Amino acid sequence: MKIMQSGKIIEIDLEKFPFYWLTLTSSRYEMALEEPLKKLGLDNSKRRILVLLASHPFLSVSEIAEHAILKVPTTTRIISRMKEDGLVEISANPKDGRSIHVKMTALGHEKLLALEEATHEILNEVLSVLTEQEIDQLNDYLKSIFNRL
Repeated sequence: MKIMQSGKIIEIDLEKFPFYWLTLTSSRYEMALEEPLKKLGLDNSKRRILVLLASHPFLSVSEIAEHAILKVPTTTRIISRMKEDGLVEISANPKDGRSIHVKMTALGHEKLLALEEATHEILNEVLSVLTEQEIDQLNDYLKSIFNRL
């Protein structure tokens, strides 16, 4: 692929560009999850929020937005729909009345467990080519790249 940069034409080999592979991998994973998510009445944004709430029982909307890489207004709308669906509860933050805590409900937990069962095969298949040490190393590389951005 050729692009113009500072008045010069430069050539980029996508095969050697890590973000090309990161984007493709992430998109392919999300595509593989579409059917299991649809069966459970979820979408990828709701899945990401449920996964976050499984790791952090109480999060504010801004914390969820930060971790899920979403804008706060978008996160607020998603959480409102999740509340209507019975997946989360919201309450005032006892330390700061200006923010709210979001907590997963029993139904949200059930949906997340069902999704984990449905996606277990996908993850086992794609990660089976890596050792536990290689997975840890990959995660370390990705964290390092993320933190530098």
